[in-house]
Amino acid sequence: MELPKAGLGDFVGDGLSEVTRKERRNLLLSSTIGIAIVAMEMKPSQISALGLTFGPDHQSKFLALCSAIVFYFFWAFFISALADALARIDRLRDNERQLKVYVHTRKLELEQLKRELTQLRAESGNHGESEASLPTLPLETPPVSQRLAVSVIILRSVLDTVFPLLFGAGAFIYLTLAWYKAP
Repeated sequence: MELPKAGLGDFVGDGLSEVTRKERRNLLLSSTIGIAIVAMEMKPSQISALGLTFGPDHQSKFLALCSAIVFYFFWAFFISALADALARIDRLRDNERQLKVYVHTRKLELEQLKRELTQLRAESGNHGESEASLPTLPLETPPVSQRLAVSVIILRSVLDTVFPLLFGAGAFIYLTLAWYKAP
């Protein structure tokens, strides 16, 4: 049995799929545009490319539409990011399970070697060496790089998912309040 090839370093990279990154981009873009529309009081009176003209009551509906777009992209990104996170957790657990099986197998093999070595010594009459001279399986603490990798995974998750979700939720609330206050 081989040692699992994936380590924590393999999980430090971008944990978002291409679809999720596009959803995040759409959420951030729609949120930024929505906030800019309200903050700069940009209420379109017409869209000449489509030949549309908006009256005052349509301008408040435009804010409702912007709010709905942000709401949609918020949930689209949330669901995609959740699916990516669950897949990443599953890969980490599978890697951990493979590592435990590998270590357990190595311990069993080491115990078998100790028994065989002890039996060979007994058969040859060589009793001078103690049990301490038999090989052992070193139990080391994880290196600093592995402990740091866990911190990097958490930090990337916060930057890649939590901040965009907070920004999108804030934009949705801001747009919705502006819509309710609009004439």
